[in-house]
Amino acid sequence: MKTDRRTRDRVRLFFWAVLTVVCLAAVLVARQQQQQGLARKAEAAQERAVRYTDNALIGRIDADRASRPFGGSGYEELMADVRRDLFTDQRVVRFRIWRPDGLLVFTTGDPEEIGKLTSTDDSLRDGFKGEIASVVTAEAFAPDLSTTPALTELLAIYVPMRTSEKDRVFAVVEIDNDYGLMREGSSRPWSQMQVAFGFVAVLCLVMTVLSFIWSRRPQEVSGFGPSRRDLRSAARDDRKVAEARAGIEAAKAEAASLRERVKELEHRPEQPAAPQVDPVELERVTARAAQLEERSLAAEGRTAQLQARISELEAQLRLTTDQLRAAAKRVEDSQGVPAEFQAKLEA
Repeated sequence: MKTDRRTRDRVRLFFWAVLTVVCLAAVLVARQQQQQGLARKAEAAQERAVRYTDNALIGRIDADRASRPFGGSGYEELMADVRRDLFTDQRVVRFRIWRPDGLLVFTTGDPEEIGKLTSTDDSLRDGFKGEIASVVTAEAFAPDLSTTPALTELLAIYVPMRTSEKDRVFAVVEIDNDYGLMREGSSRPWSQMQVAFGFVAVLCLVMTVLSFIWSRRPQEVSGFGPSRRDLRSAARDDRKVAEARAGIEAAKAEAASLRERVKELEHRPEQPAAPQVDPVELERVTARAAQLEERSLAAEGRTAQLQARISELEAQLRLTTDQLRAAAKRVEDSQGVPAEFQAKLEA
């Protein structure tokens, strides 16, 4: 069973629209997976910070030691331990210890900040309340003194240090991770999938728009008489009929004129002094008349064929009109004539 063009256009439009939605959904899913992967990495970093604080630092640093800035051999010893335990993970870029009054007592960064730098950060205050806090910050950071500071995203994790009785917090440990490095690690392969599906979604959207435009083209009536091509062919046939009739009339007029000329030459009275009729000229005129007669008969035959074709198309058109009127009458009897059907009927 053959489907009409309008149905095919609608199926094509539906296909491209669904494919566009699927590609956009894939982009959203890939982005969601990337964000979830980054959140899992942040949670894992926080768990590592808590384990390190509870298992390694509590046994080395007590409340009395954390109350004074680290210096001398104590600083070197803690620095060596931190580098050995934490900095094997390239995502960890800084380690600091804060006193309850907000004073920095140890850092793996600039030693000049120890005993001088204070902080009132909200996440640090939450740490002194006994809560584990994480916050993403952007600051000018350099991993060591030989490097020029650059704007870097850091995931700062604040872990409280409690006394053995767990009754109070005597210090807060801050472990900073390179958030950009974590973001880069969680983006593969989801970022590539977002780009690929986004590109395909754009192509599908373009095809959807084109399919929508195609589907709005005027629809020919299928199965109800001649198509537009047939109507155009009939119009060309009409022009050809008119031209053929004009040619026939001209040929008939010329043939009649030649016949009169032949009769005039044949019945001219003989005059002793007048020259005889040229047989060559008479033969030429007669041949020309016969040729025009043949052309006239051929044109009449062609005209008859074209006239039959026009009569056939007119019969089909009348049949189409009757069918459309009958269908419109049935629809009108049931629910009224639709605008599209009424326009076709008027056409």
